[in-house]
Parts: sequence; structure tokens; C-alpha cells
Amino acid sequence: MSKEGFRLFSIGKHKEAIEHYKQILDNDPNCLWAYRDKALNHKMLNDKPTAVGCLTQAEARNDNSAVGYACRALKLFFRGKKEEAFKIFNKAIAEDPKDVMNLSIYAYCLLLSSKYDEAIEISDQASKTDRSAAWPLII
Repeated sequence: MSKEGFRLFSIGKHKEAIEHYKQILDNDPNCLWAYRDKALNHKMLNDKPTAVGCLTQAEARNDNSAVGYACRALKLFFRGKKEEAFKIFNKAIAEDPKDVMNLSIYAYCLLLSSKYDEAIEISDQASKTDRSAAWPLII
């Protein structure tokens, strides 16, 4: 996660955040979290095709890390394949149960799917992992 990228996201400056993540990816095209976070900003601008494209680029790295799984899950979620997405999110959490961003994104997707109890459970897990994390507060 980039503090500057998160700051821009949290104040609604999604175009600026996208530019920020482009710079990161120019320096490191294998930075999976930058693809994930860039995709989230595109989605906030209602540009789902570009968001999915960012996640497809991340997926092409064939990375089975927690962030790699989260990128796959988010792509499935954006494409409406929610139950498949939740299974992959669980793999991401199993791979790194302390990744607050992945936990928070998963919780948000659960919330959007009206899975309120599960969203609260995952959000609580994120809060217990890092009390200073801002993402659980968004949810």
C-alpha cells in the first residue's frame, strides 16, 4: 500500500491516485498491490473495464501471494462472480491473515453483497490486525 495513494483515494482524488500508481508501476511492473489499488481507483470512477484490465495485468504475473490472490478475487468480483471471488479472497487471507488491505477489500466486497455478518467479522479481523489502519473505518 502507498500512503500517498491511499490519501488520494480517501479524499476522492481518484485520477491523481491512478497517476500515482502508474508511476509506481513504471518503476516496478511486478508491483501487484499497485495494480490492485489502481484498479480500485478506476472502479471508483465507474471505469470497470479498465479496473478489470489492471487486475488482468496483475494476474498475468502468476503470483500466488496474498496480493496475487486478492487481485484475482477482485477481478472475479468486478465481473459479478461473487461466490468464486469470495473463495479466492479466502485463499488470500489464508496466505497472509495480517494483510489489512486485503482484509478490508474483502470485507467491503462482502458488504456490497449484503453479507453483513461476514463483512463485520472480516472488518474486525482487519481492525485487530492493525488498529491504525484506515481501511476498516471505511467499511
